[in-house]
Amino acid sequence: MNTQKFALIALCALVILFVFGIAGGLRGTGSPQKINLSDLSGSSLNSLFSVRLDLNDLRQTSGSSQCLQKANRQFVIPANSTCAFVIAQSAMPTRRLTLHLVTPSVTVDVVFQQNKKQAFDVRQSLPADDPLKLSIFNADDANRPATLALTCHGAAACRVAIQ
Repeated sequence: MNTQKFALIALCALVILFVFGIAGGLRGTGSPQKINLSDLSGSSLNSLFSVRLDLNDLRQTSGSSQCLQKANRQFVIPANSTCAFVIAQSAMPTRRLTLHLVTPSVTVDVVFQQNKKQAFDVRQSLPADDPLKLSIFNADDANRPATLALTCHGAAACRVAIQ
């Protein structure tokens, strides 16, 4: 029983040291600053608290009016066309969007751009067998939000499920 208590105490101590280590690393070597939750947005710790993207945060900027089908939770991109969206800011620092190609024998090029220093932009062809997982961060500049463009290549419309 004493070994179990010791292991639990050691585990709690490691978690506390990990959190303080991340916070200390974000502070740098300069003068002490306040740490706020959005400063952790580039860390894996913050990605644990991400939520699924609310489809109401997507505003279409180009393409067919039927590109986003909220009720079916999917994008339907006409053959050889592009649908583009702007992603609104959120109260949550991190959101996630998972895309999975449903239509066989087509390809979809995904271009996802963010205005965030710690975030990566994505340019990738959507594979037919593996979902593409995107982490969406709030922009550093609210006037330049994240954008998502989906281009369908094929003889038929491309269906992309939103998970």
